[in-house]
Amino acid sequence: MSNTMNNNNNNDNGDDDTNTLFVDFQLQPLVLDILSVLRESQDDLEIARVVSVFNDRVARCQRILDELPGVELSRAQQLEKYQSFENSIAHKTQLIQKYSQLDVMKKGIMDKINVDNNNDNNDNNDNNDNNENGEFEGMIE
Repeated sequence: MSNTMNNNNNNDNGDDDTNTLFVDFQLQPLVLDILSVLRESQDDLEIARVVSVFNDRVARCQRILDELPGVELSRAQQLEKYQSFENSIAHKTQLIQKYSQLDVMKKGIMDKINVDNNNDNNDNNDNNDNNENGEFEGMIE
């Protein structure tokens, strides 16, 4: 159990999180542990310990499920919301294509590109002037 908790706290990678979730939701080994202890041991403390481990894991799984976004929506509501977002993206993409074809937008884009290119050229010229004047002697190009 503590190994799984450590994995939850130390993972930054999405694949590791998926693997950790997979391990967290594997309840069968814990059930087998309970059955094994029930068969082999009459020690009430040992039985209580393995049942407690199982209950803790189930509670953790429930917390994970409760934190998932959209669980308050039914599958049909989730699909409806998804379709709405898809339609919105398609509509916005069409608008971008439509407006980018307007002459005003083309001129604005070309002006912006020219201004950016001029600024880049001026910055490069300033750096070259500084290097020629002895400034930034240690500068690596």
